[in-house]
Amino acid sequence: MAVLKLAISCARPDTYYEQNFETPGGNRQIAQRIVNFLTGLFTGSESAMSTTVPPQIAVSVQENEVQASGTFTLSTVIATDAVSVNGVTFTAVANGATANQFNVGVDDTATAVNLAAAINASVTALVAGYVTASSALNVVTVRSSFYGLSGNQTLIASADGTIVASGAALTGGAADATALTLQF
Repeated sequence: MAVLKLAISCARPDTYYEQNFETPGGNRQIAQRIVNFLTGLFTGSESAMSTTVPPQIAVSVQENEVQASGTFTLSTVIATDAVSVNGVTFTAVANGATANQFNVGVDDTATAVNLAAAINASVTALVAGYVTASSALNVVTVRSSFYGLSGNQTLIASADGTIVASGAALTGGAADATALTLQF
């Protein structure tokens, strides 16, 4: 899958970007904010980093980036066993799971399905939109929603011997060495 990345540097503080581009709103609203900002850069109404450094725009198409992933391997999970993804705890319960809980199934395969579903259904910050999960037999694979190296920063952990994390963080996220970047 190809990914279009846009990097912009100008005199605006980080809070400007956060308030305008990382705030709630429909895709159309956010897209319009981006168009307005880019128009400002091209027309000269947007400030430069300094009088000697003009605004810079870098556009790259990356089609060979890799998502980072990691696994949880389940073995005789019981209620109260837990894992964490990006610091968010998912706890096993006997039944009636809510929020960031998952039901212990009739076997580890069923429990893995429930854990993956709980991760995917989570609305908690740093999980929702950051990772997705799938299961096969007794293994849950957690995959970064982001392509490239950034996914390698996603932390995973398990505190119980019945669930084993593949490492302290997702791994394998890689940049596209063949990406073409255009600078303006």
